[in-house]
Amino acid sequence: MHAASGEVAGLTELEVGLDGAGQAVQQDTAVLGAHRGLGLGVVMKVANLAWLAGRYPGVEGVRTTTAADNAPMLRVNAAVGFTVARRTQNRQLAL
Repeated sequence: MHAASGEVAGLTELEVGLDGAGQAVQQDTAVLGAHRGLGLGVVMKVANLAWLAGRYPGVEGVRTTTAADNAPMLRVNAAVGFTVARRTQNRQLAL
């Protein structure tokens, strides 16, 4: 939340399995345009990971997916400590 205006500045979503173990999944992270470039994405993800570690100690890792052309989010993920585990390609063919 943006303190001065009270508006939502960004959000991030983290999924944990019902058993609280295994791998969590970092889903969407978004920051409104007026608040981009200030490190909010990194701060939100780090806060989520700290919460996760304290609340679900059985989680062994976190995975996320980011499009190869999303340079800002790739930088955020690298700053948080995510590393590339695999690459995929999506292809489309008109029939």
